[in-house]
Amino acid sequence: MAAPTLPLAPVWRRLAALLYDGFILLALSFCYGAAATLLETLTGLHKGDYQPMFASGWFSLGWVLTLVGFYYWFWRKSGQTIGMRTWRIKLTDGANIGAAPTRRQCLVRALIAPPLIALGGLAYWYSLFNHRRECLHDKISRTQVITVPKSA
Repeated sequence: MAAPTLPLAPVWRRLAALLYDGFILLALSFCYGAAATLLETLTGLHKGDYQPMFASGWFSLGWVLTLVGFYYWFWRKSGQTIGMRTWRIKLTDGANIGAAPTRRQCLVRALIAPPLIALGGLAYWYSLFNHRRECLHDKISRTQVITVPKSA
């Protein structure tokens, strides 16, 4: 008996999940900023106006790694972020649909998706011209986002 094929998630559903995750990323960013401010204050590194995003490359790198880590951790743990779970979509290995993505796939996807999205949504525009409706970061990371059926 052949394994059932699960449909690829439509772009609108993926964008809705991204919006949900955006709220969590915003909260994570506030927590990261508060922790960095506290650390700078306690260590005496704070001098004058506090603008860590512009004055410190380390702060920016840590912030980006925090956001990338959010996606990597959720994708490795269950293939779903909180937004993806809400909209019933799941990240899977592109070669073995339904299987968990590999560490490498999660890392590649978490690192390349933000710049592709920031470039005017290039990752999602690509799906309009792809016959399988895959986004560009799906193709590069060799993953797929599928629609999860409703539970009984």
